[in-house]
Amino acid sequence: MAGLAGLALATAAGEGPGPTTQQAYVKASNAGMNDQFGYAGAGVALAGDTLVVGAPGEDSSAKAVDGDQGDGLDPTPGNPQDGFDSGAAYVFWRYGSGWAQQAYLKSSDTAPYDLFGRAVAVSGDTVVVSAQGTDGKQEGVPYEGAVYVFVRDDGKWSRQARLEASNARYKTHFGTSVAISGDTLIVGAIGDGSAAGGVNGDPTDESALNAGAAYVFRRDGTKWSQQACLKAPAPREFDEFGIAVAISGDTAVVGAVDAGAASTKPGAKGKDRGSPITASNAEAGDQFGGAVAISGGTVAAGAAQENSFASGINGDQDSEFRGSVLRAPPISLRFRAPPPGQRSRRRLATARGRPRSGSSAIGRRTGRRWPSLGNPWPSSWPD
Repeated sequence: MAGLAGLALATAAGEGPGPTTQQAYVKASNAGMNDQFGYAGAGVALAGDTLVVGAPGEDSSAKAVDGDQGDGLDPTPGNPQDGFDSGAAYVFWRYGSGWAQQAYLKSSDTAPYDLFGRAVAVSGDTVVVSAQGTDGKQEGVPYEGAVYVFVRDDGKWSRQARLEASNARYKTHFGTSVAISGDTLIVGAIGDGSAAGGVNGDPTDESALNAGAAYVFRRDGTKWSQQACLKAPAPREFDEFGIAVAISGDTAVVGAVDAGAASTKPGAKGKDRGSPITASNAEAGDQFGGAVAISGGTVAAGAAQENSFASGINGDQDSEFRGSVLRAPPISLRFRAPPPGQRSRRRLATARGRPRSGSSAIGRRTGRRWPSLGNPWPSSWPD
């Protein structure tokens, strides 16, 4: 079924306390059906006065920066000459209270189903765009995924690098998520199948299908190199570690939805396995870790399918819906995902259509320790 091209909204808050107001209504300069402009989850990034928006369903066959935007607006999947779902990213900049499009970004090797723009990130004059569906350039591995780095110089954008995972394989999905802070870039890859836990484990292992991984890259001048491959402490099949990533300074956060956790990696040095973070009312199927964010010593993690009946901040975590029945679980809280058998029963309940309300948890670091994200905040926010 045909869909709309999508939109992104830029907002600005007034001085001091008060409501947030819409500042602009932003669309692509070549908006088309099913472009998925502002792709849900990871398709919008903002830093200062620079906004980048991904559109993985965009169909142009243009390449690099500011190519022919009108090429391929009405493609068909069977036509090899079009760029069906090749994807694009758009850079906007703010001047005063207005916004204008500054660049139209494409991969340098555009091909159908690349999904360029699946995830985007920006830091200063650097924009990162993933192409989760692209084939590997070095080995030609199908659906390996790649990440493209663009830099701005005097208002002009150019491509600086194309990055791939050092151990990429078929359907690694490198570029599921991206985050950048200064000269450090982290890239999620939910299709990685290694069961080696921690940092820089055995890259040849393939015993844990879709366990997932995250890769850290550092820039020296204009050159990028892989610094580390991050894994969960005990990877399992279908954990999807790397579904979401965030970075602040020397600390990276990686989400793993099927594990029901997020993991912090301070500095990604040596064999530091990081600190797993779980919700205080964790249950299988909550998708805790599907979205993560970090600022200094504070981490936030989303759980889109958590289903407690609570509302607001620090509500009753122990009451939840199952179907149409309000259920009160035991008082003792679970800090780890249930065993496989229990997970299967929970998935069955999900299939039967129990409501999903979703939640987010916030926690602070004390030194190098991260607590379970229970009720770390007071009942109301300070002024």
